[in-house]
This record gives sequence, C-alpha cells and structure tokens, in this order.
Amino acid sequence: MINKVLNTLLFIWFLIVVFDSNLRYFLVEIGFPQLLYIKNMFFLVLIIVLTGKIIKSLETPKFLISIIAIIIIGLLFGVLNNLDYMQIGYGLYIFMPLIAGSAFSFYYMNNKKILLIMYRIFVPLIFLGLILDAVMDLPWEGFSYSIGGIELEGNRSWTISGLDRLSGFQRSSYDSAFLLISLMSLYIIYTLTEAKKIRRVIWEKIDTGIYILGIISIVLTTSKSTYLSVILLTVLWGSIRFYRSRMRSLIFLITKLCFGILFVYSFFPPLISFTGNYSIDSILNEGNILNKFFFQSYNVRMTYMWPNAFNLLESSNFTPLGRGIGGIGSPQSFFERDVYNAADNFFVYIFVMFGLIGLFLSIYLVLRLLLLDLNKIHNYPFIFLCVIVFSIGATANVIESPVLLLLLGILLGEHCRLLNQVKQTKESFEMKEANGLMEA
Repeated sequence: MINKVLNTLLFIWFLIVVFDSNLRYFLVEIGFPQLLYIKNMFFLVLIIVLTGKIIKSLETPKFLISIIAIIIIGLLFGVLNNLDYMQIGYGLYIFMPLIAGSAFSFYYMNNKKILLIMYRIFVPLIFLGLILDAVMDLPWEGFSYSIGGIELEGNRSWTISGLDRLSGFQRSSYDSAFLLISLMSLYIIYTLTEAKKIRRVIWEKIDTGIYILGIISIVLTTSKSTYLSVILLTVLWGSIRFYRSRMRSLIFLITKLCFGILFVYSFFPPLISFTGNYSIDSILNEGNILNKFFFQSYNVRMTYMWPNAFNLLESSNFTPLGRGIGGIGSPQSFFERDVYNAADNFFVYIFVMFGLIGLFLSIYLVLRLLLLDLNKIHNYPFIFLCVIVFSIGATANVIESPVLLLLLGILLGEHCRLLNQVKQTKESFEMKEANGLMEA
C-alpha cells in the first residue's frame, strides 16, 4: 500500500515539475504562488515514513548513515561559522531530495514500472513545450513574481550567441535539460535492472523513439553541460546492452579511461582558475560562433565564479573544514547577497561547504568508479550516478537542482539495494552450502 502511495506522489511531483513555469504563472495570476511548494511535501512524507521504518526496524543502511553524518557535520560548521540559522535551514532543505530519493529507492522501489510510465509521458511533453517555445511567445516567458517581498524568477528568457535558450514549460533551459536527462537516466536503469521483464517489440521501438526525442530536446535547450552527459549515458547504455562480452570488456576499459579524463575535466579547471595561470581569451577572440557558444560561459566561471567561490573560505573560522551547510549557493542569495556565488561545479560546491570532507568524497567517488566491476548489474546505478556528477557537475550546480539531486538519491539507493540483495543471496547460498555439508 505504502509503495503505491509513494509512487503516486513521485508521479505527481514530476508532473508539477514538468509544468513548473506555467503553473507558477497561473498561481501568481490567481494570487496563490505559495501553493506550488506543496509539491515538496513528497520529500517530507518520504522522510517521515523513512524515520518510522528506521525506528521500527532499529536498523539503518550504512549509506544513509554516511549521508546523515556528513549533513550533521555541515550543520555544525555552519553554526560555528556564524551563518544565519535560516540560511543553514535553507541549506538543509536543499538536501531533502537526496535523502528522500535514496530512501525511496532503497526501501520502496521494488517495482520500477513507475519510472517507465514517467519516461513515456513526460519526455514527449517536455519536447512539446520546447517546440511551442520555439515557434511562439508563451505567456509565462520571462515573467517574475515576489513572495514576502523577495523577487523570484518565474521563467528565464535569455540567449547565447544569438540563439534563444528554450525552456518550454520549465523555468529555464537548464531545468528542461536536467529534467530530460533525469527521466532518460531512470529509463536506462529500468532497462538494465529489470532484464527479466519482457516488453513488447512495439513498445521497445516506441521507447527508443522517445529516447531520440529526448536527445533532440536536450539539443534544443542549448544546455551544454548535458551534451557530454547524454553522449556518455547513451554510449554506456549501448555498450552494456548490445555488445558481445569480449567487445564489451574493451569498451569498458576505454570507458574507465574516459571516466578518469572526465574527473580531471571536472576537478582541475576550478583549481587552475584559482591560480590565475590560464587564458581562453584567444579562443573567444577568434570570432568563431561555435567557440563563443561553448566557451563564453566557461570563461566567466574560470575568471570570476570559481576563484570567488574559493575566496569564500577566507570568511570561514575553520578554512580546511569549509563554511558549512548554507555557506554557498542559493542560501546566500537571501542572506549573503554581497558574496553570493552559484559555484556551478560539484567539487567547488562541496569543497566550500564541507572542506576536506568534500575533497575526500570527490576522490572516493572516482576511485570507487575506477575499481568497480562494470559488468555487474548492481554497479550500473553507481556508474550512471558518477556520469551525472562528473559531466553535468563540471559546469553546473547539480546539488541545487531538486530533479538532479533526486535522481542521484534514487541511483545511490538503487545501487545499495542491489548490492544488499547480492550480499543476502551470497549469505543464503553459503548457509545452504554449510547445512548441506553438515548433513553429509
């Protein structure tokens, strides 16, 4: 019963997110913009249900303990760094999708059919929204509103190199792209971990068509951070599903090398930016429109955003341990506007927030990824989690995107759930084997 309720809430949450911008516009028009935030009750309900389950079973999975421990440390250092309590609370609120998603996946997602249903319905809807945005002026395009005297962006209307950055029914082009990559990733996980469930050939063709539609939609958003991600996801998915075992091993060897390069791409540019020993102005000055399209915003990050993010640590009372939860990103936009920094990089965000703990976490992720057996089904969710973190997370703030953080939570919980199943199966087999020897 609880599984069905949570699946329904998950579907409703995604439905609201898909129509985020036009729902905001409608609710502002009728004078109740606050109603949109009811969707986040899904996370609260899940966390309450999780708490009850933990109390009842008196057992908590190690990965959840680790997440909660890191968050508690972040809260402690936020307090010790004299951050506003409301700022810390907002920072804690940002992590709700991670906890809720991982708990939902670990405990309640035995039947993944809901992932397939959402993929089939929502990807075409997002595509429709982007097409409408391309051919006509939508009523909510570029609108803003205020709640409690705070000005909020209802929809971002912007361009890059003369191209409109389409957002469709979402608040911005990157929100559309993140939503698409999340739905496509969940579909991939469904196909890889539900191998025994045979789908009709016609549905397989439809699903493939929807996936291609998703790729086209991501291109339309001009969200460059997702371009690399969708390429890697597709190549990995194809290599797992369609190549012979010998060929697959070669592809996985190349894939591990690519992951190492991807980690360098995500990790080192922010560090180089802090030294100031770089220059990509020559690329931008060539006048090539493609160079400007791909490197203009990257240059802003290298020149201003990332160095300024590291400079935030100067105001920390414990620089090696970070500023604590709420010390960077959107919580600053309300409480530290003069030093607000979006980070736009996974490593930068968690390093400024958690200090050396964030550094060790980044290194742990890549080392674990490089040492994983890529042929084991239970490792697939973790592989795709790392693809998202080190591709999109190289130039975007994946933690402050509720959709992406929910995706990361679901992938983490699914990885741990499958790993737990393998462990239980192994223990059961060893027990039967021991009983057999005793009887003999």
